[in-house]
Amino acid sequence: MLRKLRRFVGTILKSLHIDYTKTKIYKSYKHRVEREEKILQQDMLISLYQLPVNKVINNMQNKNEIVGFIFSFDRAFQLYSLIKSIDEKFVTKMPIYIFYRASNDKHQAAYHEVFSKFSNLEIVPILQKSKESFREDYLQALDSISTENIIFFVDDIVLTESFDYADVKNLPLNVFTPTLRLGANTTYSYTMDCESKTNKLLDNNLFKKYTKIDDKLFWQWKDGVADWAYSISVDGSIFDFQEILLLSHNTDYTSPNVYEYYLNSLYSSLYSHKIAVAYKKSKLVNMPINKVQQDKFNVNRSGNIDTNYLLDLWNQGYEMDLSHLYGYINNSPHEEIELKIVKRKS
Repeated sequence: MLRKLRRFVGTILKSLHIDYTKTKIYKSYKHRVEREEKILQQDMLISLYQLPVNKVINNMQNKNEIVGFIFSFDRAFQLYSLIKSIDEKFVTKMPIYIFYRASNDKHQAAYHEVFSKFSNLEIVPILQKSKESFREDYLQALDSISTENIIFFVDDIVLTESFDYADVKNLPLNVFTPTLRLGANTTYSYTMDCESKTNKLLDNNLFKKYTKIDDKLFWQWKDGVADWAYSISVDGSIFDFQEILLLSHNTDYTSPNVYEYYLNSLYSSLYSHKIAVAYKKSKLVNMPINKVQQDKFNVNRSGNIDTNYLLDLWNQGYEMDLSHLYGYINNSPHEEIELKIVKRKS
């Protein structure tokens, strides 16, 4: 309410050619808004620790150092490309949880076939029961996982470069957020249609006791612009699992897009002083060739290749040609790249 009133007063003063940011009324409302936000932030921090203790204790006996977690809906064709790129580019072997939903039996059958193609990997499929049960099913999935850390993906991602988790495993995640989606090459934000950058890179030498520094970039999220300020992304970022568990249990959401939106809306200030860690060349690219989540927060641009068309391609024995994507230099974490297909070998 205070924000709306401040904008209203500002509009009136601007029409009178008055710099409202220098007026007493602006400063008064600015202080009130900041005070309100600080109280809200304190309330959220307190609420984080209202999660039943047994859920945290049960997950303390960590079986894995890291697990992968993929969100997917009606995109078995694209999911296959992501898993194949993980198999070929993700050096560290880890359990891969695939949280998926299918709108009909044909899409469901395609998913089952995709899972069967990767017997060499530890794939853990988790079927979302219905559109409405996303949060319930997702929390149940998280509660079943035993791990120290988690890396998220969505099904329209392809890894373009090799990545070894061992390279960043010594970074304490209460201080750092490693991400594979950003690099010196990602100077544009496709989703926001603007320049994307950080205003202040940190001295790499400060972090040489944690990781190799020659191939990395370090900055605080608060100093970023556009994608370089987007601290809680499910597109190839690594998080402390207990942190994700606590945030997820204390937030309402109905889909992956809404989940990510609310995590950033509510908790980004908890991450703003954390140090982002990216490689000088990003390790993945999102290929937004279509849109499947139809919710109010999914306003991102995308292509319009129908998922049923891709399903037909899958059933005819085709897959995405990854050869021109490996080593690809994208200028945004999301980029509409020409879809090339080849016959599957198996």
